[in-house]
Amino acid sequence: MDATKRTQVVLRILLLACLILAAYLASTRRGRVPRENEEKMESKSEKVERLLRTVENKKLELGERADAVRELGKLGENGKVVDRLLALLPGEENIVTLHVIDALAQIGDPKALPVLETLGYESGKIHAALEYAIEQCKKSRNE
Repeated sequence: MDATKRTQVVLRILLLACLILAAYLASTRRGRVPRENEEKMESKSEKVERLLRTVENKKLELGERADAVRELGKLGENGKVVDRLLALLPGEENIVTLHVIDALAQIGDPKALPVLETLGYESGKIHAALEYAIEQCKKSRNE
């Protein structure tokens, strides 16, 4: 094989390698290899703060806010979470209010009792959730 043909073969191999690399980089986000469990890169306190901002943003759709409240309840954080959730009550008697009360029941922080006991939802799902939340917070206080 003469030098010209050898050079052409090497150039074709390099071109093929560049195309493969370009395809790989295009398939990853912005040329960065995705990390496993990338969502977990956000610290728990950052996630809590992001969720609280979502819940408190009345410009967002009710469903998005309700999902954020549900997630906060699952995280089981208390302290500032309970204080900021309590600040959303009595609420507008919508799905967000229902999920705020549910989250407070899941967290079970007794400091929520004074606010929960003053709410006057007479009937429906919110009333049932309120009764349950009060019961859960009282259980936590007695433990």
